[in-house]
Amino acid sequence: MGQFISVLAKRMGIMVLIVFLTACQIGQPLPNQDLVQKAIALQSSLIQPELSRQLHLNEKNMGEFQIHRLQITQQIPLTIQRLPAFRMQGTYDLVFKLGSHAIKCPQSSFDLYIQLQSEAKTWKLLRPNVQGWFSYLIE
Repeated sequence: MGQFISVLAKRMGIMVLIVFLTACQIGQPLPNQDLVQKAIALQSSLIQPELSRQLHLNEKNMGEFQIHRLQITQQIPLTIQRLPAFRMQGTYDLVFKLGSHAIKCPQSSFDLYIQLQSEAKTWKLLRPNVQGWFSYLIE
């Protein structure tokens, strides 16, 4: 009987721990499609100077771009530099407007990292580099 109570107490302790850990994660915001769309737009604006150089265009003539039909296929929770983060993967349709022309890039893929900041109010786009991560506030 004493052994049964000991095993039962251990199992109850494990169940309480699982409920506690789950409750901690539930309290944190999760990335949504609007946030991911803003992160993709931010990432695109960060690579725009390089893209305009490769296309031999003036950055001012690059025009604007629009993101349509965003599909998140994977959302992997991570911890990066002791803060909660997510690796987000999926596809979207991208439309570049260059003057009167529109260039459509259907089913463009994305693979990005976003991180919730310590106060749990803002998110950052993370880009890996050789020394760690560059981070950019998602607005």
